[in-house]
Amino acid sequence: MQRITQILQYSPKIRIQSMISIVLNSNQCLNNESSSQSLLNYNSRRFGRRYRRWYHWPNDFLPFQWEREKLDPPYLRTGDAVRDIGFWDPQDLIPGAQYSNVLKDAPEIVRRQFSLGFAERATVVAHQRDKILDLVRRHPLDKMSPEVKVAEYTVNIRNNLRHFIKIDKYDAKRKIQQETLKNRRAKLLNEIYYQDRERYNRLIRLLGITHVVPKLGEITHKPTRKGEIRRLTREYCERIKERKLEEYHAELKEKQTTLDDEKRRIDEIIQKDGKYLGIVNQGLNNNK
Repeated sequence: MQRITQILQYSPKIRIQSMISIVLNSNQCLNNESSSQSLLNYNSRRFGRRYRRWYHWPNDFLPFQWEREKLDPPYLRTGDAVRDIGFWDPQDLIPGAQYSNVLKDAPEIVRRQFSLGFAERATVVAHQRDKILDLVRRHPLDKMSPEVKVAEYTVNIRNNLRHFIKIDKYDAKRKIQQETLKNRRAKLLNEIYYQDRERYNRLIRLLGITHVVPKLGEITHKPTRKGEIRRLTREYCERIKERKLEEYHAELKEKQTTLDDEKRRIDEIIQKDGKYLGIVNQGLNNNK
């Protein structure tokens, strides 16, 4: 008998009926005022200690529209025109294989095994690095000049950009490496800028880099919502002042003709009355 009662308790029909009764009882409790106050006490610590964050603060009171500028993540804001190491031919030989005399007479199927199409990513990056370094080298054996270092940093930065976009954008180790490479390259570009402006312009033109040189003695501040709204408010007020001054100036110009006519008419009346009374002539004679 005990076994039969256990089976009935765990049967699907009994379980469904018990679930329905629980839901009905909970709804009755929620409808009750006393139970709702006990369940939803907004003055308790449970609600008071929660941190409320405003992601979009209302700006309806402003006479102009303001939105926060949407920027890429810092690890993607490098200033490079392209986000890869560049185009390369899969049929080109890997670095060092072009000097082999055996591969020159080898069949095509053998040459393909030593081409970039079958090579690893590191080999392709090394091939592209040599091509980019040849653009900025001062001489064929140049390896330590600032231009070569900037080009090497640029290749590594663009290789990381491709990794973030196509493979893994959550790679924390590469993000730290990317920030280090950006800072080192920016430091070298600043030094080249203050030493030789022509070399700097040629370098950023060949590599396709957008670099902003910081002004000496100027402290740059990060744009904030409050600061940007204050700046836009000042500009808005200045525009209103200029518009009102222009309208007042145009109004004065329109009134100038009527004022000249009125002045001319008054002068004629004064001269006419002066001649009639002889005041003007006496005054002129006395002045003489």
